[in-house]
Amino acid sequence: MNLREMKNTLQQPPRILIFGITGTGKSTFATSTPDPFYIDLEKTLGILGRGDIPHISEIKETNGNIRNLKYEDIIDILEHILSSDYGFKTLVVDSIDGLDDIVVEYTLRKNKWDKMDYAGFGAKYDAKTANWNVIFNLVDSIWSQKNMCILFIGHSKIKTINEPNLPSYNAYMLNLDDKQLIYISKNFDVVSFVDIKKFASQDGNKVQTSTTEERVMHLHPHPAYLATKTRYKAMPTTLPLDWNVFVKYLSN
Repeated sequence: MNLREMKNTLQQPPRILIFGITGTGKSTFATSTPDPFYIDLEKTLGILGRGDIPHISEIKETNGNIRNLKYEDIIDILEHILSSDYGFKTLVVDSIDGLDDIVVEYTLRKNKWDKMDYAGFGAKYDAKTANWNVIFNLVDSIWSQKNMCILFIGHSKIKTINEPNLPSYNAYMLNLDDKQLIYISKNFDVVSFVDIKKFASQDGNKVQTSTTEERVMHLHPHPAYLATKTRYKAMPTTLPLDWNVFVKYLSN
């Protein structure tokens, strides 16, 4: 199924975020999306041997120097996609936490601050959030006006959860601040934790863990991975990390 066929069942293509530890196949999944344009902050496409995919990862300046992308470049890229007609069907950002670093650098540079201070969630946090909102608004416009699928890739962190009626436990979550997490949870159609399928077995008094090397997408809420969700009722709890399988469930 391609995105044109999906219009028969969806008002818009999906907005997807997948996150997980390094090496679980997230970027490979992204390369299978239809007609992608790739903002390759992690410089992953070269490693995967997929430099044929339209992408940008660096800027070549007029003096010939090569530098990493800055916040202003990201805004220019998104505005250019929005105002042009290249026929791209998917916008991939790899990774959203790499983009967060760019937003932080710009926020500090613009305001002449030395470092971010999140104590009290004050002016610095609000300034960073405002800069993120400019990006999110442009991505929303690309999704709605250009009818493009949106796919963000992120890395996970482990957070200790303290609930008043349960013992403390650890969970995977997306490596972003709370306000960006709230936006993702509210606006994205799918937020999936990607992992390698694991099995636990008992050997006497020891519990051993083994894997099948199968990459899977977790799509429903679970205490072990926070903020996972899907708006598509047909989607099961887990799916193979395979675009051609995933896209079959993009209907309600």
